[in-house]
Amino acid sequence: MNVNNDRNQWIYLLCSTMTTVLCLVLKIPQLIALLKSKSSRGLSLQSLVLEFWAYMTMTSYSLANSYPLSMFCEYPILLIQDIIIIYLILHFNQSLNFKCFLTFVLICLFHTSIAIQVIPIKVSVILIQLGNPIGWYSKAIQMLTIVKNKDSGQVSALTWFLNACSCAARLTTLWLSIMDPIVVTTLIVSFFLNTGVAIVALTYRPKIKSD
Repeated sequence: MNVNNDRNQWIYLLCSTMTTVLCLVLKIPQLIALLKSKSSRGLSLQSLVLEFWAYMTMTSYSLANSYPLSMFCEYPILLIQDIIIIYLILHFNQSLNFKCFLTFVLICLFHTSIAIQVIPIKVSVILIQLGNPIGWYSKAIQMLTIVKNKDSGQVSALTWFLNACSCAARLTTLWLSIMDPIVVTTLIVSFFLNTGVAIVALTYRPKIKSD
């Protein structure tokens, strides 16, 4: 399907705008929860680092394939938010060190090389095929962390719900345009996993003790 007719173009623009707006505010509830509590209880650092890698992979893959920015602009936005959250978790856990900084720089350089095709574009295809399971695994880890602790701690269910909504909106734009099967599969699975984490986070939400 394409966006040549007026109706499809209107739907495409609406969903694309909705995706961008959702991603601009997606991680804000989580950031607020972290800053208010100054605690990372319930949050899985491993999950966030894997999610960061998955978003980097999606961004470099899209750039290497010269997709229009409107088709993947949510990933750079989410990357920035993930970096801030990871920084806060490391800060609150007193785990910030030079090794963390060096790892971050090397990851950025690697994916930049893919984006500008210093590294062959075939590598980006392989990476995104590996990146999908990594991204899904990151969400599964967060879900299992909550279930294992029977406490969602500072995990924001709203953030995960908004993430699921952004996946649904982006799926619509893909259906109306490029229909890249790899990206579509990524978004469908991510939608269900994001919804699952939101439900689990609500189910194990800490009970407020009354006086």
